[in-house]
Amino acid sequence: MKLIAQTCLLALVFFFPQPGHATEPSDLCTGNPCSISGSATVDPGAVLDFGSDTQLVFESSASVTIGPNPDGTENLRRVVFQAGSITMLSGSEIDGDGAQGRVDMKAVAGDIVLESG
Repeated sequence: MKLIAQTCLLALVFFFPQPGHATEPSDLCTGNPCSISGSATVDPGAVLDFGSDTQLVFESSASVTIGPNPDGTENLRRVVFQAGSITMLSGSEIDGDGAQGRVDMKAVAGDIVLESG
């Protein structure tokens, strides 16, 4: 009976995998402007370079969370967003999910705009 239970558990893991977190720009959006909308979780340590010609826009509906460390520790969890320009529209949010979450934004060819409202 124990063998059947273990086999069923393995089948669940392989046939119904957990959703992945964003690890590259195309996991969040494509095109130019590249508009992020809806909910997404980004792996800690991800450096998301959208390209120096890309306008990155966090739409009002964007809710991005930095995921947990794979080892389960509360060590620093850093994510980097890099693009030509970056705009966060009013209502968009990036959640560090705790005191150890850090977000770096780098606009290499334009401005970083944080819209209030």
